[in-house]
Amino acid sequence: MNSLDYRLLRYLLANGTSDLDELAESENVSTRTMQKYIHELGESLGDAAEIRINKNGYFLHILDYRQFALIQSGVFKQNIDNNDKQKRQAEILFRLIKERQFIPMDEIADQLTVSRGTLLKDLEACRAWLKNYDLQIEGATSRGVKLQVGSTVDLTMLIYNHLFDYVQSRIFTDKTLVASVVSRLNSAKIKTSTTQIFEKIMQIIVFLKKHHYVFSGISPYYTNLMDDSPLFINIVGDIEDRCHVSFSQEEYDFLAFPFNLYANKLLSPAKLKVKVHLNFQVKCNDDNEFLIVV
Repeated sequence: MNSLDYRLLRYLLANGTSDLDELAESENVSTRTMQKYIHELGESLGDAAEIRINKNGYFLHILDYRQFALIQSGVFKQNIDNNDKQKRQAEILFRLIKERQFIPMDEIADQLTVSRGTLLKDLEACRAWLKNYDLQIEGATSRGVKLQVGSTVDLTMLIYNHLFDYVQSRIFTDKTLVASVVSRLNSAKIKTSTTQIFEKIMQIIVFLKKHHYVFSGISPYYTNLMDDSPLFINIVGDIEDRCHVSFSQEEYDFLAFPFNLYANKLLSPAKLKVKVHLNFQVKCNDDNEFLIVV
């Protein structure tokens, strides 16, 4: 599967049955080209799923949930070669994140076996990814390019949203620890989506700490609503011991954010009540206008 396959797959999962015009518009191609893409996606899915069509449009029908879960988790993204532009762009950013210094552009082009012109286009695409984050690519004619990091939280979310599936095996190697964490959260009946988010976030934060990034950029509006859960405390302790890192209180609270997204038994009813009260508290500003504090 290539990046286009993954984009179409995400679109069908998010939107359900979609007509051909919608799908073509999502990729800015003709309907004829989209039909070709849909056919190729169907072939790429193999025995895991198939693309079916009814009077309302195309939809995804899953045949093998285990195989499809592997596809959905991004396992196969790591095997995409550098002819795929999104894979190249992920590789560029990953190297900039790891090295934290100027890297000559010719060196990056050689690594990816692309021309300087292709690299320049890829860098522009990378800059487009960074627009929503407190991150930017700095260029110097004689020195190359470097990633400027204004917020480690934003860097974490960039890796989560754009890079993780391509570079997972190079971010975190202790699969036994990951499996143990997932098993304990599943046993505690934590929502699968919460577990999946935490599983990735913990790996990314450990990776960044090992590359000497200092935690910064957490929103002043964020509050960790979890109780002092023995389960979470033990999980974090195991991560620290196995990975030889130590989390600050801010990092601990940020690690907990996946558990603050949905209701679960780890949340503190008392903290939740206070937060809800504050969120809907009506205050009067200097102009006597009513504001909702969120």
